[in-house]
Amino acid sequence: MERRTFLATLASGLLAAPLAAAAQHAEKVYRIGLLPFSTCSETESFRSAFRSLGYVEGRNVVIECRAAAGPNEGLSDAATELMRLKVDVLVAQGTPAAQAAQRATATTPVVFITAGDPVGNGLVESLARPGKNVTGVAAMDPIQIMKGLEFLKASTPGLTRVAILLDLSNPINP
Repeated sequence: MERRTFLATLASGLLAAPLAAAAQHAEKVYRIGLLPFSTCSETESFRSAFRSLGYVEGRNVVIECRAAAGPNEGLSDAATELMRLKVDVLVAQGTPAAQAAQRATATTPVVFITAGDPVGNGLVESLARPGKNVTGVAAMDPIQIMKGLEFLKASTPGLTRVAILLDLSNPINP
């Protein structure tokens, strides 16, 4: 009787083993493309934030970073290379990188960090409704600048002059 029970248990286990193996699905590995302002070494805080959320590089997330030679040089090539890697999302730091990412794809989500005047620079249709595949956080837009000047004027009695220094070659400064 014990032999029959043992064989029945063994047969049940052998028959169920393939079903249990099939039930275990591989965890999705998300591929994130980073297009930083200057170098990939600046991305450690980004990687650290993902680790704190439970993502493990190589197991459930792959972070691909491509930096350009300068703020405006090679960004389009770097963005195109990231798109060839079939990233799930492209994260761009700064206006020039966001514009390069926008040119590289019309379907993959692009999230920009600290882009200046995203509406004026053609990245989004409006701040309330970005539209298309691009969204993110604006660094400075004309409304924020005006509000900042209003605050400065209200908090500093007798203020008569304010100077703003801008690099007009950078698209963050419309």
